[in-house]
Amino acid sequence: MAASVWTRSFALIPAARLCRCSSAPLAAHALRAGRFSSVRFASAVALKENREYTTANDASSQASASSQSQSRTATHDADEDTVEEQPTFASLEGKLNPNLLRAITKESFRLTHMTPVQAAVLPLLPELAEPYDPENPPTGPRDLLVKARTGTGKTLGFLIPAVESRLKRIRQHAENVNKELPNATRTAIARAVEQFARKNVGALIISPTRELATQIANEAIKLTRNLDRFEVRLAVGGLPKRPQLREWHVSRRDILVATPGRLRDFIENEPGFKEDLSTTEIFILDEADTLLEMGFREDIQAIAQELKPPPERQTFMFSATVSKGIEQIARATLSKHHIFLNCVPENAAPTHLSIPQYYTAVPSPKDQLPHLLRLIAEDQLANPGHSKVLVFFPTTRMTQMYYSIAKMIGPQVLPAGTNTNFGELHSKKAMNTRVNTSDWFRRYKNGNAVMFTSDVSARGVDYPNVTRVIQVGAPNSGDTYIHRVGRTGRGSNKEGRADLILMPWELGFLTWQMTDIPLMELPVNKLKDDVIALAKKFDENPDESARDRRVKLQRDIAEKLENIDDIISSSLHGRLDDEEIRETVIALLRYYQANAASLRIASGVAVEGVHEWAEALAGKHIDLRIPHDILDQKPFRRRSNSFKRDNDRGYSSSYGDRNDRSRSYSRRDDGDGSSGYRSFQRRDNNFGGERDGGYRSFQRRDNDSGGERRSFQRRDSGEGEGGYRSFSRRDDSDSAGGERTPSVRRSNRWEGRGSNKTRSARFSNDRN
Repeated sequence: MAASVWTRSFALIPAARLCRCSSAPLAAHALRAGRFSSVRFASAVALKENREYTTANDASSQASASSQSQSRTATHDADEDTVEEQPTFASLEGKLNPNLLRAITKESFRLTHMTPVQAAVLPLLPELAEPYDPENPPTGPRDLLVKARTGTGKTLGFLIPAVESRLKRIRQHAENVNKELPNATRTAIARAVEQFARKNVGALIISPTRELATQIANEAIKLTRNLDRFEVRLAVGGLPKRPQLREWHVSRRDILVATPGRLRDFIENEPGFKEDLSTTEIFILDEADTLLEMGFREDIQAIAQELKPPPERQTFMFSATVSKGIEQIARATLSKHHIFLNCVPENAAPTHLSIPQYYTAVPSPKDQLPHLLRLIAEDQLANPGHSKVLVFFPTTRMTQMYYSIAKMIGPQVLPAGTNTNFGELHSKKAMNTRVNTSDWFRRYKNGNAVMFTSDVSARGVDYPNVTRVIQVGAPNSGDTYIHRVGRTGRGSNKEGRADLILMPWELGFLTWQMTDIPLMELPVNKLKDDVIALAKKFDENPDESARDRRVKLQRDIAEKLENIDDIISSSLHGRLDDEEIRETVIALLRYYQANAASLRIASGVAVEGVHEWAEALAGKHIDLRIPHDILDQKPFRRRSNSFKRDNDRGYSSSYGDRNDRSRSYSRRDDGDGSSGYRSFQRRDNNFGGERDGGYRSFQRRDNDSGGERRSFQRRDSGEGEGGYRSFSRRDDSDSAGGERTPSVRRSNRWEGRGSNKTRSARFSNDRN
């Protein structure tokens, strides 16, 4: 709907004409995604290439995916050097369409030299772009398997041959029409060519994410801006299907960029789409390793089966790694006569290893927010006027809440103050909003920007010049951590930095998933001292520190950073919605539940710690209602010698100093079995409990007055049909306010968990 409104506005008509799309919902979407972005390869440090062709037997240890006897392997030994030593795009003159070359070197990209990946692929032109002719089969390889990292210019590396091949195929069809109808007019030939372009697909490009697919479509539009009536189609999830299909049926099909899920949906459910797709000339898999990691193997195989077989179909596969899974996909999709181009030197360290990486285990949950703000402040002081920070969170709810908190507190404590621009990106945002936000952060150059995001920005999306990546909470895997770190150190900023903030109960992630990562510890007090020292240095001479910067920083920064805890207390406490906090807590616990095996977090520890974290943000007591399935799921609750029970406190003492509180999160089996909730509330000095209506409610009483008790009612908040338990803090375990009826408890809380017979017998005894 939004795209249709945009395309009908007069303001978009020039853009629609530029993109050569008749109705142009794709053009609107692609332009919003990145019409102001550009790829600045000329200013980046490049690698000098030494191309050497060997047989597959000579390079079998490097390219087992190319184990066919007739494959050729091109290995590139790369050394750091200046970009001027790379081949120039001017060397492609006579090999490329002049209008295409002009867009590369003058109008759209203004590039002079190739990147290493482009220098490996583009010299294979013009033979690489020759259309398939069954009467004169090609003598050389047409398929490519390219090992190249993200951010190395590979998008243009496969777009340029794809566009050139499409132009040659259309020219070939026009010549065939002219031979068959020698008396045909130019209009008739043009009509025949247009009909051919509407019925046959030039290139199909598969991308793992809709953001990356949109980015590729945008690059294709910029590349083909000088080509008459050349169009780009986009088929991704998150946008209405009908407009995409309507454009597909009425427009040209020069290039189709798609995500696997939406494309397979069209193949299986849209009449005629499968037959249309079978005309595809070139099949391109971008970020093939990410496609496999995200579980798209079956989709890729199903899509490939609907296309022409090799060698009629040309296939390019680009991947940062060549794993066994990539080898299997390569054997299934590539021709036996293919080239393997290794653009990653053997001795090259992974990209993330060259980025300084720090981790902090905060002593208490209340330290998480101040530490995050200090990290952002440090980046603004270290990069005055061009700080660009990307902050990852484990859940969408947490992303939303911290974005709101940052907008409230950030202007008061951050050096850039109100000049700090905040962005929010997650799956609950509408697709057009996500595209606009992603585009804004991608092209942001001068100023101070902070993007709060979930994992929608972790893979594939290119954000140049990110100065720092901060991960709040444990990622779900080591691979996710690495992909997030890969968002920094890109573009003209090749340094970057990565920080990981862990709660005390999340430290198991380090020993289980991060043993090969060179993480350095950054204690909370060390960062606090460093940031204040930077702030004092700036305050002594602010004009000198921020000289020649477009965005000036605040004055008296050190004083604000020294009082950051007080500012949080006065500005935040009491302003957060209790229901929002509860939903965030439940989402975080479900995240722990789903990733229990990799995070190594016990349920009791997580519930207790997250509850304390929620109360630290709210500045008050919060009643939580935890669904039974979170606490009872077997993989989430485990016995471990590292989480021993304290005899005097009754909870898992796995983190921090808890001498100032006494709480018990123990299961009670003597309550009414019909109760959907169990509530454990705070007791100040006096305790009283009663059973009412199937609920056991332990509420606060002040001075033994038996004050009014809040009702305990079920909330229909979309968390499922299961009941809830409420866990709250107890300030004093003394039961002086009333005698407590002892509950029947098992000596071992895990006993009988896996036996239905034992559970049934226990419930029967409880009811009796």
